Amino acid sequence: MKLALISLSCDKRDPPLGLLSIATYLKEIGNFSDIIIIDKNFDNVFAKILEIKPDIIGISAVTIHYYEAIELAKKIKNCLDIPIIIGGVHISTLPSSLKKCFDIGIVGEGEQTMLELLKLFEKKGFSKEKLKKINGLTFYDKKRLIITKPREPIKFLDDIPIPDRSFLDKEYFKKIRHYDGSYGVLASIITSRGCPFRCAFCSTSKFWKTIRYNSAKRIMEEIKYLKEKYNVIRIDGMDDLFTINRPRLKEFAKAFEKENYKDIYFSCTAHAGTIDEELCKLLKRINVKWLGFGFESGSEKMLTYLKNGTLRIEQIKKAIELCDKYNIYVTGSLIFGSPYETIDDMKETLKFIDFAKKYPNVLDIWSFIMTPFPGTEIWEIAKKRGKVSDDMDWRILSHQNFENPLLLDQNINKEEFKKIFLEGRKKLRYFKWKRAKWLLKNDPYWLIKQTLKKPKYATNLLLKNTLLAESNL
Repeated sequence: MKLALISLSCDKRDPPLGLLSIATYLKEIGNFSDIIIIDKNFDNVFAKILEIKPDIIGISAVTIHYYEAIELAKKIKNCLDIPIIIGGVHISTLPSSLKKCFDIGIVGEGEQTMLELLKLFEKKGFSKEKLKKINGLTFYDKKRLIITKPREPIKFLDDIPIPDRSFLDKEYFKKIRHYDGSYGVLASIITSRGCPFRCAFCSTSKFWKTIRYNSAKRIMEEIKYLKEKYNVIRIDGMDDLFTINRPRLKEFAKAFEKENYKDIYFSCTAHAGTIDEELCKLLKRINVKWLGFGFESGSEKMLTYLKNGTLRIEQIKKAIELCDKYNIYVTGSLIFGSPYETIDDMKETLKFIDFAKKYPNVLDIWSFIMTPFPGTEIWEIAKKRGKVSDDMDWRILSHQNFENPLLLDQNINKEEFKKIFLEGRKKLRYFKWKRAKWLLKNDPYWLIKQTLKKPKYATNLLLKNTLLAESNL
């Protein structure tokens, strides 16, 4: 039996770690050997499917890729008579949106559910009565949508094998130029599932249900594997909040120092309200070079609403100042166009950008348009306002839709909003120029070489202020 797992994500810096975990679990725990990950970053997905002719397909999709997943499933069904399973955050948080081009939807974590499905398919195929006995599924029985009993989350994450990176395209392990001038292989890891916070716009807590952590020992095993097999020098912690479990972080710091991995450094995520002297010292011990934050707004009122009362402006400013003191670079995000946000609130966010520009350690800040996703408070507001539904054109959900922000209050003038949003984008160009200057300083010969190879490169850099794609900044 040949299984194809399909990733529709479009970011060559971000491998499909969820599918990778499922593939490894099926291989190590279920003894399934004929598994391939088809990755949109490097493959023509439909052509690859026709080439390998799998017996069963699994597609992972977040909400912004759900329309694409539907269209792909329809194309596959026109050519191949095989079951198609849809999984990921979207169908898990909105199982009622399942389309009939999918035979089954997996609701929640996929490792154990996928294993049960493959064993069933291998023996007897997918009978409706058998499917009803598997937890964590949604499917149609004739015209009736069935949602089975929720599956309990995997309690001990260490029971999940270390993801086998041989399933990934080799392009992920090419040496690249990093923001600080270093040159080497980047890898991503996830060491926890879940988040203790309940931000109004984030579906993480609903998807993962509970917070669980890999042990410090297990993290070190994965780092050792990445170093020995792929000669990794930089590791991106893709947890929602890598730093939130401080006892584990202390244990990990001891293990990391014992291994003496001085040539490996980290980037990871943190909640600005948790940053203090002790945490910064811990992060330096494991060679964290930068932290990513969800700043979200410069308005105290909006920050309180969006972050559910867990963060204040002064805490964000203190976090930036402490990171500057400990020579930790900072990146972060801002959101415009939230419900209840006024023009004055947006102007406060512009002031925050000006504040952040004063600090040399602030590496990058980017901005989004508030976008409603299932499983969030923001989604429910959008639903009440008639902006979204369980059956809608999923293409309208975009973080860049400043021409028609879905959550902007009716009393806000759209042209005035657009003017302020673009003013913010203009201010944020500063950080792109800053990174370009750093790269010129650290490795001007590499930049010249890339410009000669790609004539449009310098134009994009100097005129359009785009990210330096090749440098993975």
